[in-house]
Amino acid sequence: MDSLILGRSWEFFSPSDNARKLSSRMGIPTEVAGYLEFCGLATEEDIRAHLLPELRSMRAPWMMKGMHEAVERLVAAVKARETIGIFGDYDADGVSATSLLALFFRSLDQPHTIYIPHREEDGYGLNLQGLNYLKEKGASLVVTVDCGITAVQEVEDARELGLDLIITDHHEPSDVVPDCIAVIDPKQKDCPYPFKGLAGVGVAFNLIVALRAALREEGFFVNRPEPNLRDLLDIVTIGTIGDIVPLLYENRIFTRIGLEIIQSSKRPGVQALLEKCSVKGDLSVNEVAFRMVPRINAAGRMDHARIALRLFLSEDWEESLGLADTLNRLNSNRQRIEQTILQEALE
Repeated sequence: MDSLILGRSWEFFSPSDNARKLSSRMGIPTEVAGYLEFCGLATEEDIRAHLLPELRSMRAPWMMKGMHEAVERLVAAVKARETIGIFGDYDADGVSATSLLALFFRSLDQPHTIYIPHREEDGYGLNLQGLNYLKEKGASLVVTVDCGITAVQEVEDARELGLDLIITDHHEPSDVVPDCIAVIDPKQKDCPYPFKGLAGVGVAFNLIVALRAALREEGFFVNRPEPNLRDLLDIVTIGTIGDIVPLLYENRIFTRIGLEIIQSSKRPGVQALLEKCSVKGDLSVNEVAFRMVPRINAAGRMDHARIALRLFLSEDWEESLGLADTLNRLNSNRQRIEQTILQEALE
C-alpha cells in the first residue's frame, strides 16, 4: 500500500500469509512475525531460536566443510604436544579470534605461539614473514583466524617451510581455494553449514567446540578439567559485534549470552576495558560497538594490535589497567586525527 507523507511516497509493509499463520500459531504480533520473516526467519523453529537464544540451539560445527580434517590434525597436535601457531588479524574480529584460540590452548596447557600482522608493515592477511616467525618459534602446525581464504601462494610458502596449515576464515573465497590440511569457511563452495554470516571469531568458536568434543572422545579430559567454552563468549561477542555481522542465528546466541558475561566478566582485560569505557548500567550492543570496539581497533590502526591481544590474554589487573589506558589514549589520538582530516576536507 502506497501513501504520500511529507511529500514522499511510502510503501507500507504488509505481512505475508505465512507471517499471519506464524503470528496465530506462536501468539506474537503479526508485525513482529512479518519483520522476522523479512530478516530471513520464516519458520517456528527459527523464530523460537531467535527469541530464546541458547547455546544448545547452535548448529553442529561438524556441518562445516573441512571441520573433520581440521580437528583430526589438531587432536594429533594436542596429543603430541606440538607447538601450534596462530596467525591472526589486526581488527577487533581478528584479535578476538586470536585471543579465543590462545585462551583455549592455554586451558589445555597446549604449547602455542601467535603472530598478528602490523597494519602498515605487513598489510592484511597471511604472509611469509609471519609464517617464518611462527616456524622460528617452533610451530609445526599453523591455524589462521579471520584470514587466509585467498592465500594460495602463502599456503605454498608454508608447505616449503614444512608447516601444516589450517585456514579458518569468513570472507568470500576466490575461484581457487588454498590447498592445505583443511579450509573452514562457511562461504566456500559446497559448505553445507547454512548460516553464512558468522564473523571470523564465530568460525573459530565452532572449531574449538568441535575440537573439545573430539578431545573428550579421546579421553583427554579424564584427569584434567574440561574447559567451559561458555566462559569465552565475552571474547566471541566483542569480535562478532566488532565485525558488524547480522545478529541472527548463532551470532544472536553469542551476543545474548556474551553481553551478560562481559558485564560480569572475571577476565581482567575485559573488566579494565569496561572501566575505561565508563560503561554504567546494563550493557547493550551499542556500548560494545561504539565504546569497546573502537578502542580495540585503535591498537591496530595507531600502533600494533598486539596491545589489544595482550589485554584479552592478561591475567593481571594492574597490567590490564595499563593496557586499557593505552588503548584509550590511542583511540583519543585516532579521534583527533580524524577530526583534523575532516576539518581540512571542509576548508
